[in-house]
Amino acid sequence: MKIRNLLRIFSANLRLAFSDLMFRLTVTVLLMLVAATFVAPLVGSIISDPASSNLFDAYRDLVILFFKGDNLSEATHTLSEANRAFSAMLSGYMSEIVWVSVGVVAIIVVLMFFFGLADCALVKTVDGYMSTLRKMNYFRAVFSDFGKTFVVQFINAVISFVLGGGLMIGVYFLFVFIVDYISLLALPLSVLVLAAGMGIIRGMLSSFMPSAFGGKKIGQALAESFKIYGANFASLTLQYIALSILLLYINISAAFFTFGAGVVFSVPATCLLLACVKLVNHYNFTKKKYYLDYKHIVTEKEFDEDGKYLDGIDIK
Repeated sequence: MKIRNLLRIFSANLRLAFSDLMFRLTVTVLLMLVAATFVAPLVGSIISDPASSNLFDAYRDLVILFFKGDNLSEATHTLSEANRAFSAMLSGYMSEIVWVSVGVVAIIVVLMFFFGLADCALVKTVDGYMSTLRKMNYFRAVFSDFGKTFVVQFINAVISFVLGGGLMIGVYFLFVFIVDYISLLALPLSVLVLAAGMGIIRGMLSSFMPSAFGGKKIGQALAESFKIYGANFASLTLQYIALSILLLYINISAAFFTFGAGVVFSVPATCLLLACVKLVNHYNFTKKKYYLDYKHIVTEKEFDEDGKYLDGIDIK
């Protein structure tokens, strides 16, 4: 994949990041308001219970005594009693906690579904630009061909969830196993393994959405994605490992240095970048021509001979 092609397509479609931000932000706020209707009463009841305030006071006193250098035995005993009282209090709310937990999980699933629709919309709109220089409305793309979009997103989400969940569990046990032997390297090594696993998953599915929204049937699109990944395993895996590390770094840095505010902008931008990477790779591996702008087009000649852009092509 040529980085310059990717960056030109990304910059030409950067307007989509704002629309994507508005969509994701609106969905998130609405679902948080829905969640608050059943989470807030339970949390309020737990916080207002005397057992909660006693537990908070016990932790506070323990911290104060620790920094003063005083004897902690009495404070530790008080904290232990407060923990038991708090646990006994929570047992009285167990049925409410279970139902609220189910509701929260349902909200998260719905949120992930809408975020998946947003990812599909980015692929559709960028694909329209690359294939015909068409600037498709983002919000129309979210719900266009909704039946196919739903199935594509569902399959993509299930595969990603199963493989991603297995990856997270594996990385956790890897960290627990190696932390006693190489404590300083355990975290970075685990992050590297996580990034590698994410790279493999993303590589396997990289051509699924572009193929499906490019006109192929869903089964054919998934088979083509696996076929392309198998034929270009090394390059796609390394590429998506590097991309996964880059995206993690960008979003973690945005969250850390801006106290979380930067994530509002970094997430849509990185999602757009990921969509552009998928499409540029797909067009290159399937040897389809695509447009960079009105004067530059990438053709099969460039794929075969690695030549320069065909300057001077004026598309009216």
